[in-house]
Amino acid sequence: MFVTHGEEKTKKRGMIIALLCVALVCVIISLVMIYWNRASGETAIFNAANAGFGMGSQTTCKVYGPSEETCREQAEAMQKEIETLEAHISRRIDDSQTAAIVNATGDFVEAPEVVGILDVMLPLCELSGGRLDPTIAPVTELWDIDGLNPRLPEKQEILDRLKSVDYRWKELGSP
Repeated sequence: MFVTHGEEKTKKRGMIIALLCVALVCVIISLVMIYWNRASGETAIFNAANAGFGMGSQTTCKVYGPSEETCREQAEAMQKEIETLEAHISRRIDDSQTAAIVNATGDFVEAPEVVGILDVMLPLCELSGGRLDPTIAPVTELWDIDGLNPRLPEKQEILDRLKSVDYRWKELGSP
């Protein structure tokens, strides 16, 4: 199958979007929990953790708070949020929003979760001068780390794929 330059870039974008989304959700939930704990005046701190799998990685959500039950509920809620986000933005799920973008299926509907992530991430790409680039997936796929044949790619393979890396290549929502 022939893959165009744009399709490779879009696949890269999907991977980075997914990872940044998970990190953003975890930070937001943690900040809410810290604020809630301070506002309640509670001094005893409990914790709970919930492990799972999402975005191609092992995840552990650890929460500190005023009661063990609250911590457990919040850790479970965080893990469910990771799973929900993965359903929308994982490039590994065929019917996700990211897959629709990457594969240019025409089935893309601007889900608020995806648009929100892009609204945060694209300015960061600009600020970094392109060093943060969600379109890097075709390059990282060369190593096949999560596949059956991990390997060290040749320099020329990397250089060839780098030609398709550019977060500015495609604008979502544009005609």
